[in-house]
Amino acid sequence: MFSTYLKTVTRRFVSSKLYSAINILGLAIGLACCLLILLYVQHETSYESSFANADRIYRISREFYPREGARLRTPASNNAPVASALVADYPQLIEHAARIYGGDIKLTTDEITSVENAVRFADAAILQIFNFQWLVGNAETALQQPNSIVLTESLARKYFGTAEAVGRSLRAMDFYDLKVTGVIRDLPEKTHLSISGLASLSSMIAARPSNFEQWNSSTDFHTYVLLRTGASIDALMQEVDAFLTRHIGEDASKISTMRAMNIRNIHLQTNRDEEWKVPGSQASVNIFIAIALAVLLIACINFMAIATARSFNRAKEVGMRKTVGASRVQLVLQFLGESTLVTFVAFVGALVLVELLLPTFATLMSVQLQFGSLLQAQMLPVLALLLVGVSVLAGAYPAFYLAAFEPAKVLKGELSRGAKGLWLRNALVVLQFAIAITLLIATAVIYIQRHYATRFEVGFNKDQIVNVRAPSATGFGNNWLAFKEQLLKSPAIESVTASHYLPFGFDDNQIPLQLVGASSETNVQYMLVDHDFFSTYEIPLLAGRAFSRDIESDSILSTAARPAIVMNRSAARAFDLEPGAAVGSEVLFNNGLGKATADVVGVTTEIYFESVRLGERPMIFFLHPAELPPVVRALRDASIRIKAGMTEQALAHIDNTWRAFNPSLPINRHFLTTDFTAMYQADKQQGELLAAFAIVALTITCFGLFGLASFNAERRTKEIGVRKVLGGSVWSIVLLLTKDFSKLVLLSNVIAWPIAYYAMSRWLENFAYRIDLTPLIFIGSGLIALCIAWVTVGGTAAKAASQKPVLTLRYE
Repeated sequence: MFSTYLKTVTRRFVSSKLYSAINILGLAIGLACCLLILLYVQHETSYESSFANADRIYRISREFYPREGARLRTPASNNAPVASALVADYPQLIEHAARIYGGDIKLTTDEITSVENAVRFADAAILQIFNFQWLVGNAETALQQPNSIVLTESLARKYFGTAEAVGRSLRAMDFYDLKVTGVIRDLPEKTHLSISGLASLSSMIAARPSNFEQWNSSTDFHTYVLLRTGASIDALMQEVDAFLTRHIGEDASKISTMRAMNIRNIHLQTNRDEEWKVPGSQASVNIFIAIALAVLLIACINFMAIATARSFNRAKEVGMRKTVGASRVQLVLQFLGESTLVTFVAFVGALVLVELLLPTFATLMSVQLQFGSLLQAQMLPVLALLLVGVSVLAGAYPAFYLAAFEPAKVLKGELSRGAKGLWLRNALVVLQFAIAITLLIATAVIYIQRHYATRFEVGFNKDQIVNVRAPSATGFGNNWLAFKEQLLKSPAIESVTASHYLPFGFDDNQIPLQLVGASSETNVQYMLVDHDFFSTYEIPLLAGRAFSRDIESDSILSTAARPAIVMNRSAARAFDLEPGAAVGSEVLFNNGLGKATADVVGVTTEIYFESVRLGERPMIFFLHPAELPPVVRALRDASIRIKAGMTEQALAHIDNTWRAFNPSLPINRHFLTTDFTAMYQADKQQGELLAAFAIVALTITCFGLFGLASFNAERRTKEIGVRKVLGGSVWSIVLLLTKDFSKLVLLSNVIAWPIAYYAMSRWLENFAYRIDLTPLIFIGSGLIALCIAWVTVGGTAAKAASQKPVLTLRYE
């Protein structure tokens, strides 16, 4: 019997090449999209799987509640004393606790000097928490002694080649001599950790112990705990308020708290600032899963719609099989077997498409994806379930629909030609186009919002600025003035300045600021700059002046008089002051030693150093000349404005100047616009992917529409011939055959528009500055879908209407 069914299916494939091709191609494209997204989802959800104790490892982060004028502050890191205090206070819950600190460390050997952005200092217990793969050395002793360092395999090879690294020394930051005590394999890509080396944190503690005793200073320490087997993180989190009160004071739990996150969840669920790697997004994963299912549903709908539309062609077969004794169950199994065979062929085609498209897809998603991941043992049940699910979803309704034909009516010719399934086919077409139109609208909204964001007026001139990062954590140090003077000797360079961080580069340093005479404080963002910051960035002043070289007391380090500050309009507004009234006012701030007074000497326009996702932010600027000792953080970033049309000359001069001052270090430079573009890279990727999937959805829909239109024209061939004989024009016949489909597309818009409006309104809520959802976006997307439907159906209709009536009526 199986061989008979197989012959029947094969003959049907051969006799109905067009419809078979439409079904297989539609399903293949839908399955390929689904498999690509499956690979992406598998990649995103398998982070930290290389660590044996991942389920018991949690990162403990500090969180500061928003105060007036400031945002909620959510660093990924914590204060220095937290780790040791946690393990001391809760030994029944915590097995180990450790901190990781730093990055951008200058390492030197006799042959090589380089700045490493992922060599970090850590407590020895970090090697007990994370089971790194050891090539040489062991976790118990590697970081126990001060001035020791563990290297990854690639970093050991970089500095020592093929020679034995253990026992050799590296000079760190021109201050520490670090002895290599172990080598571990490079960390896998799928981890939130960014580590190329781990030096003993005890080296830094010994040098500056007071820095590691401050509970309310910088939150620069990524803090991890390994829970004891059976311990609950909830039990630890219930103690947070008491813990903070005990170690900091009565008000500590009123202004801050701590949050715990299992490391498996960090990549997709973190909302923390200052992560080492750009995290993924659970929302994006969910969206892509929904898109995959939607595209696959469209492909299955094609199969169902065409199968039921062509039911009349198989009615006599069903009638004959039932007459000779076939049961309904046998017929259902036969038709499900056919759909399974079609799905299997499409699945093979999908695998071919995946292998061809995977490099492009992986580049677009900025992840490393391997085709072989689909064939891993844990993925095979998923693929089998997908194959069976699509076979049943696509074939179940046609199977039961065809098996329900009554043989007596069929053999008498009383069967209406698929009329009973017309409402379902129409509903399926409406659903297909509704999905495709929703994707089109989402694509348009994301594109327009991104276009708006990239052209948003940020309040300063971000073009033609080259940024150069200092060679060490202490900034440019005593070399800055000479370095700056040498840069300015080139006619291709207009101005040079330095700051302790850059626009579009996150830094969440906030201080409470209080107007003298006022009773409340306002938290503001602060930035340390040198004299030429405002002129280099071309930031306009609304009132007052910028910092002056002629006024020594402007400096934050001035002891002769009150230092000066410049604030933006948001900061002035936070004190209910107009720009002119703000100039000359006195404010209190904390300089690290206690309350100090400063004079407001200028107010700038509103400036935006962050994404349009965030609103305006109160901000103040302190003058921190680079020739003075560092306060809080040294000036680490040089900003160099170059003249238009002289880029090549300017970059060459910058590189030559760098080599003169730092002959052994490569330069770290980039254009500021690169950082600006990077802020919206995720939105760009999301828009491009949605556009691709919208095109795929429309393409598959058009395959089905073409199949239905071809069958409709085939079924009405004689009607078309009669109409032409009676004087009907080709155009009138085309309109006749397309109007029904046009109504379905218009109905699809009625369904898609409210869904898209709700979804994209929610998405736009993530932006403080956003576009309006105008009717033009929805109407335009609907018209695109309608035009595509007209082209698809109209082309088929025009071909049918162009046939000579004598050919269609010659047997009448």
